[in-house]
Amino acid sequence: MKPLAPRAAYLFAALLALALLPTCDAAERSPHWEKVRAEHLKAEPSCAWCGGAKDLQVHHVKPFHEHPELELDQANLITLCEAPGLNCHLIHGHHGDWKKENPEVREQCELHRAMVRIREAAAARIVKRKCEAKAAALQKRLIERIDQRVADSGRTWDACAVDVATDWLADRRGALEAGNQDRWDEAAAFLLLVYDRGVTPAPDVRRELVAQVEDILRRLAAE
Repeated sequence: MKPLAPRAAYLFAALLALALLPTCDAAERSPHWEKVRAEHLKAEPSCAWCGGAKDLQVHHVKPFHEHPELELDQANLITLCEAPGLNCHLIHGHHGDWKKENPEVREQCELHRAMVRIREAAAARIVKRKCEAKAAALQKRLIERIDQRVADSGRTWDACAVDVATDWLADRRGALEAGNQDRWDEAAAFLLLVYDRGVTPAPDVRRELVAQVEDILRRLAAE
């Protein structure tokens, strides 16, 4: 069989992708949908995951074709983008597969945005306090400690990083709560390491973190 020319192959792939999109013919769109969609975008004008403002879609947390009664329910709507290279709608709204749903997408977006805000505050603190060298040295020691724990236990880097973080916090909790600025410099460095390495804490840890986010941001602000 003669191979398809590049342009024909591209068109074939595009048609195949369209064919694999989930069908939503179980119910017809409400005549009020466009108004509700516009109202939602006015209230939530950026992507709930990345904060972008381009190629926005109003995503139904519970799919419209399965729950048409929730089509106009603002509590079931969330703004996600389809920006090139990101496509938060597909990746986070559908777990990377248009046929899947993600009932926890709103909570996951809130957790992610909270972590981003903490990361930004941690980076700003390190710059403002002029402790970049100190932070880099601490991160190096932490990486060595985590690598050693991985070698000793055979567990994943993420799991060992969470263990080391737990031990580190337990040893320094008193100083942190007392507002020791050197310890908060170290905490900022640790947060940067965890975030930039893509370590994903357990959901209960993330929820606790978000619950305390304003206090964390306040404490990270250099005095």
